[in-house]
Amino acid sequence: ATVPGPAIAPLASPSLASPNFAAAGAATSNPAASGPAAASMIHAGITGGCARCHNGVTAPDKPAGHIVTSAPCELCHKSTVTFAGARMNHVGISGGCATCHNGITALGKPAGHIVTNAPCETCHKSTVTFAGAQMNHAGIAGNCASCHNGVTALGKPATHIPTSAPCETCHKSTVTFAGARLDHSRVSGPCASCHNGRTAQGKAPSHFVTSLPCELCHRTVTWTSVTYRHTSPAFVDHGPALACNTCHVSNAQVVPWKFPAMKPDCAGCHSDKYRPTSHPKFESPVRVYYTVMELRNCAGACHIYTDNTQRTILTRQSGVHRAIGGGW
Repeated sequence: ATVPGPAIAPLASPSLASPNFAAAGAATSNPAASGPAAASMIHAGITGGCARCHNGVTAPDKPAGHIVTSAPCELCHKSTVTFAGARMNHVGISGGCATCHNGITALGKPAGHIVTNAPCETCHKSTVTFAGAQMNHAGIAGNCASCHNGVTALGKPATHIPTSAPCETCHKSTVTFAGARLDHSRVSGPCASCHNGRTAQGKAPSHFVTSLPCELCHRTVTWTSVTYRHTSPAFVDHGPALACNTCHVSNAQVVPWKFPAMKPDCAGCHSDKYRPTSHPKFESPVRVYYTVMELRNCAGACHIYTDNTQRTILTRQSGVHRAIGGGW
């Protein structure tokens, strides 16, 4: 049976009464389904002034977990269908991020965030994204690995030299990893474990071919000058003035004798520099000179005799040539 219209008149509220509500009441057959409790507000055309209704009395207000703000609802809530999906408008906000970004009211620091009590805005300069933050290292002089561990922040790359030394031992800049200088004060070798051309600078293309360890010639303070000392009895110390490539002309570790018949004496390398006229043997009956074979060891003594009997020494000449004498 149809319910007479006057029977629902006492439920009508002056503030909600409208021809639409009256018509709906006249058409319904269930009094419990009508009235203000079943009404759904039509927000069509409403773009502002939300708080006039959404004040916690007339309509739902901000929940207890809402961020503290006096900004109008419509500044963040763009939908009149749902409160979800609102995006905070951070225009004009330059600090105090943690008052909302505390992990309760709004997203806080993730589990992998570096341990810090610095304000968010110290590193995060954008209010649009958390990405792109640049850590402000001002005042940080040590314990880099507490963050730079490959998890919280960038750690040592795969090509980094193997070391347990603190980062700050070599890396003196907090702006860039480049330009680090290894402290070799406690390094004794083997150099090639790092100086292999990949992890650190290796032998130059012009370096002669050798399997000898770097530290046999080079020191950790500087690549030059080379301090190698020949241990072979075939090579006497020529002093520091002689460059390696003076003898190692073929870019090889082993130097062949220029004059094998004269080895292992000086003439084995220097017989082409021998000048017979500078080495008279005797004066009578005619002047005769020593051969290079006779004076193959330049450091030996040579005597000038009075005649070809070679019984009487006219002049005694001690060996004037020395390997480190600075010339002939």
